[in-house]
Amino acid sequence: IDIEPYDNIQNGRQVVRMNTISGESWLVNDTGATIYFALFVLKCHGTTFATDGGILTADETVAGIISDSSETKFFNVGHSNYEYEKNGISYEQSNQQAPMGKFGVITARWQDGIPLAEIQIGKDRDYSDRYAALDIGEVILCDGLPREDEIAEMIDYAAMGWAIS
Repeated sequence: IDIEPYDNIQNGRQVVRMNTISGESWLVNDTGATIYFALFVLKCHGTTFATDGGILTADETVAGIISDSSETKFFNVGHSNYEYEKNGISYEQSNQQAPMGKFGVITARWQDGIPLAEIQIGKDRDYSDRYAALDIGEVILCDGLPREDEIAEMIDYAAMGWAIS
């Protein structure tokens, strides 16, 4: 399998490394949920994305966050009522900068929620060749929109624990 744990990668913590080389390099939850908030501590491999790949998607047509081939940013899916931040800096949906080559805390907020019938991390929808190359430290998915103080607390926790400034 191409999902492997690695120790002491960032601030003494273990990460899960996902590779783009096989159909076994992704995580899935068949239960699904409507997601309103997502926080990831992750590092994208390379200086640009080698391929389109899923960060957070569903099994067929719904894409939450996907990489944009040959870019340093995530693809503009065109969500309405959507906010994206990397390391506490807001970015427009057309310019969602990814943490390339070093760890970062990214957050996404869907004010109206995004229905993910099957939650997938590391794979782009039902494509057989779109897997992400990532090191993932933490994932927090919320099926309701947290209050601003709760979001700030989650971001502070992640940034402090993973030594991200």
